[in-house]
Amino acid sequence: MKRLCGYILALTLCLVPAMAMADGAPFDVRDLMSANQFHNSGLDKLSQGQIAALNATLPSLAPLAGSDKPFDLRDAMTVNQFRKAGLDGLSAEQMTALNSWVSSSLHAPSSPAVTPAAPTPAPVAAPAAPTAAAFGAAMLAPAVPEPKEIESHIAGSFTGWSGKTLFRLENGQVWQQAEPGVFATKMQDPPVVIKKLAFGYLLTLPGDSDTVFVRRIH
Repeated sequence: MKRLCGYILALTLCLVPAMAMADGAPFDVRDLMSANQFHNSGLDKLSQGQIAALNATLPSLAPLAGSDKPFDLRDAMTVNQFRKAGLDGLSAEQMTALNSWVSSSLHAPSSPAVTPAAPTPAPVAAPAAPTAAAFGAAMLAPAVPEPKEIESHIAGSFTGWSGKTLFRLENGQVWQQAEPGVFATKMQDPPVVIKKLAFGYLLTLPGDSDTVFVRRIH
């Protein structure tokens, strides 16, 4: 957990300068260092002009701070940059503290590359066997296996059809008249047969042999 927290802290400190510059705010080392880091690095002894010179130089050194070899500002800055920033007045201990802060704060720790695992092929399901419950479902979702016909009953009192009549079957399916026509009768829970033809679905009342084309809506 401590190692993870250290990783997050270092990453955050790396991103802050980039975010500040992206927002148009000037880079300022005093916004990134703790009071102890600022004091231990001897930066509290620098003048405002020297701090400004250091702020102007440090962002460009971020790539060097991320290299494999030990980072030293004396190798990364020119003589004039080093003197303008007042770093020639720091002690060896202060210089070490400053180098350590720059090295750990101006770049993000590298993370090992993660190779994505190859996707596991999904099992191929066997085609569903035709069932009465799927009858007429091709009108709702094409390519659903279905039998050639079904038998059921119209639930409740049935008085025929008159144009857009709904046929509510006991199996839960709902069909609607799909052609003009009128047929009057009076039946209670009459049996029906619905057959699939090449050009639609035909509902038949077996007792009366009356037929009408229908389409499934539920």
